[in-house]
Amino acid sequence: MPRDGDRLLQRLDKMLETGRVRVEEAERLRSAADTEDFDEAVREIRLRHATERLDEALDDGRITPEEAATLLERLRNGEDPRFLRGLRGGPRSSAGAARERDPRD
Repeated sequence: MPRDGDRLLQRLDKMLETGRVRVEEAERLRSAADTEDFDEAVREIRLRHATERLDEALDDGRITPEEAATLLERLRNGEDPRFLRGLRGGPRSSAGAARERDPRD
């Protein structure tokens, strides 16, 4: 497990308290420590968080269903979800900014 994984495990109780991870996710991370499944467990948690953020942006009208589908596909293809930070609030243009930063273009 990478050093980031060690730090994540050390913060897991706090993440549970604040609702950043669910009980079953925390259990999976703990049981997957030092295994190949750890990275997959982290990826699935990140995908869940990102999907929730996309759903909120879609519900608020900040992005279209097509934009949401494109962004979700990028996440499923393993792209780092940090490009979604612009979807936390603000004008509809934040989704466009996320698209414009697509390194594949």
